[in-house]
Amino acid sequence: MTPIIATDELIVPFPRDLVWKVLENFSSYPDWWPRSVGLSIVNLEPELLGSTFQLRPMGGRAFYCRVESMDEPNSIRMQYFGGFIEGRGEWRIESVEDLTRIQYELDVLAAGRMVAWIGRIFPLGRFHSFQMKDVLSRLERQIKKVAENG
Repeated sequence: MTPIIATDELIVPFPRDLVWKVLENFSSYPDWWPRSVGLSIVNLEPELLGSTFQLRPMGGRAFYCRVESMDEPNSIRMQYFGGFIEGRGEWRIESVEDLTRIQYELDVLAAGRMVAWIGRIFPLGRFHSFQMKDVLSRLERQIKKVAENG
């Protein structure tokens, strides 16, 4: 198993409650997540805990992500499983003066010879962070859109 560890962040000029509103609206994720990630909703639970997504990154194998816990409006903890990735991810939201810091922390293990080989050549955490730049950019646009539409 090859570790993939990364922490990515974005600071936005919006209140934490608005950021939380966007992050907890799982049904809107397919609208603003990059198509290259291949995110689809497998099941959406009324209380959100246990909601499951499938991710099928372009050029990669599919895996799943399930909501394990939520601490409104501070964090959403995810469990990755199936396919070739196992571990956890977590959205963290923190007020910093008049701004909001959004962090996504990933700590997973990936299985497979190809992943192990690539991981020796290229730090996979940096590759994940590269992908997350697009996710965070789109998240910021989605927060702005929700703020403008009330």
